[in-house]
Amino acid sequence: MLNFRTLKADEIDVKVGSFTKEGALLLLYKDARCDMAILDETVGPMNWKKSYSRDNVNCVLSIWDENKNQWIDKEDSGSAGNFERDKSLASDSFKRAAVAWGIGRELYTGPKIYFPAKAIKNYDADKKFCSDKFEVTNIEYDDQKNIVSVDIHNITTEFEYRYTEKGFKEIAAGKIEPPVIANEKSASSAPVTENKGSNTKGKLPFDKV
Repeated sequence: MLNFRTLKADEIDVKVGSFTKEGALLLLYKDARCDMAILDETVGPMNWKKSYSRDNVNCVLSIWDENKNQWIDKEDSGSAGNFERDKSLASDSFKRAAVAWGIGRELYTGPKIYFPAKAIKNYDADKKFCSDKFEVTNIEYDDQKNIVSVDIHNITTEFEYRYTEKGFKEIAAGKIEPPVIANEKSASSAPVTENKGSNTKGKLPFDKV
């Protein structure tokens, strides 16, 4: 049975999926070069091939089955990015076809990754824009290839958090000034209020206890 290994921390990229004033939702993903390397490593460079149809919308990823003496195909469709449409479309459909084979499927498991706003420097709260750079420094899986723990490092601010099904915690403090929020007054000039009837003071909406 063909079995692809789980991705290593340095093979996983991080991008911002959405952003609010409380923090950024981060998404884990892999690139096409990672898929190619794992295919070469697992089945050999001569035992897999890809083809495209519908102007790169569909990618067929084929792997040679020695027992059946034939190519086995798995296919998926992709979507184009904002730049170099044909290239990005081909890359996305290939990556999705690789997921169909099981490469990187574990990235769809595990905890949600919210990075607190206090640990992010460059963002626009209104436009939901964030230009900080993030990386995975460590990742752990269970026997079913589900993510049980992942450490995310903000390269821009040096803050680092560990995420598990129980929530997240800071494991490295950064060295930055308060976040710059575009189109808003600085946090220092904003009035501070306290809800004495609440017992959630200091917690973010996505904190788990």
